Amino acid sequence: MNRQLDSEGSRILEDVLTERGIGFLLNDEISVIGGSGCVQLVRLASGKILDCDALVFAVGTSPEIQIAEQAGLQCASGILVDQNLQTSDPGIFAIGEVAEHASGLYGTTLASEEQGQVLARHFSGDPFVRYGGSLSLNILKIGGLSAVSMGLTVVPRVKAAEYEEVVFVDRVRRLYKKCVVHCDRLVGAILIGDREEFASFKELIESGRELGDERLSLLRGGGIKRAPILGKLVCSCNSVGEENICSAVKSAETTPAEVMRATAAGMGCGSCKPEVARLVAESIGRLSAV
Repeated sequence: MNRQLDSEGSRILEDVLTERGIGFLLNDEISVIGGSGCVQLVRLASGKILDCDALVFAVGTSPEIQIAEQAGLQCASGILVDQNLQTSDPGIFAIGEVAEHASGLYGTTLASEEQGQVLARHFSGDPFVRYGGSLSLNILKIGGLSAVSMGLTVVPRVKAAEYEEVVFVDRVRRLYKKCVVHCDRLVGAILIGDREEFASFKELIESGRELGDERLSLLRGGGIKRAPILGKLVCSCNSVGEENICSAVKSAETTPAEVMRATAAGMGCGSCKPEVARLVAESIGRLSAV
């Protein structure tokens, strides 16, 4: 989480989760796991003993690269790839959680889709397509809790003078919003408690365009206004239902991309994009049949 939230955002998130009955033991670690036939207790390095009947380890994404190493491919934490997703073997390409690009190692559906699109265009003969990296995006999905981080959220100390931070904090309402600006461009954001600006911030970061007059309205609710969830939930990242998506189809020329921009469906992790496309196609079919 230290790469997703800053100290203020972390404190607010901890407060929200503590109110939900979740306890935190910080700056400690497990030294012994005990029990007869099953986990019954853990002893921490501090000496504290906790009774338990279940233990869950969260270790993040760890690429499986054993086969790649045996094949002689160059690897670091993942399989090293270039701007065309090509490995050290010209005949082998890699995408997804195992692919380590110069910009980083990604473990998200969004990054895998973008890499797949680049690779498909490369195989189709496009001489100009290049993969330059994906937006770092994390969405915490817990009922009633909104927490999003994207792009650069913690400014490097050695370059702090080059960045601006626009911040809004309301600890009573558990609201925290932060924008990181570099050379008049939005490069990162944190939204806790309210993610109304999520879609517009994501577009600003990905486009890299200068903010200009938009800078004055960064944290003034300039994003897509959220409609109530209508129908079965399709996009859990942005709380969009089936009927929200279908109602956004205005004509037979409406595209899934237009619907996603209008509703924000599919603009988070991206895993719901196939379902959005299916609903758009069905809605167009009904319009054409009238």
